[in-house]
Amino acid sequence: MEKSLVGILVETKVRNGIVSEMVVGIGINTNKEKFEGELEGIATSIKKEFGVNIDREEFIDSLRKKDNWTKAPSLCPK
Repeated sequence: MEKSLVGILVETKVRNGIVSEMVVGIGINTNKEKFEGELEGIATSIKKEFGVNIDREEFIDSLRKKDNWTKAPSLCPK
């Protein structure tokens, strides 16, 4: 069975039937070893798959440097 290591996260606010705000991000399971509830059996982590502990700060910094990510400015009109 395939398991998920990452996911896309989306949160929106709707006003008067129109999306007024949206935040999109990614979630990466780094060091979690046990998943419960609806995630049990379908989620995994870098630690579970490769047996290594991830320093989250260093991991995020390496992603930012590699892909030149920055905090995105708001793209929605106010």
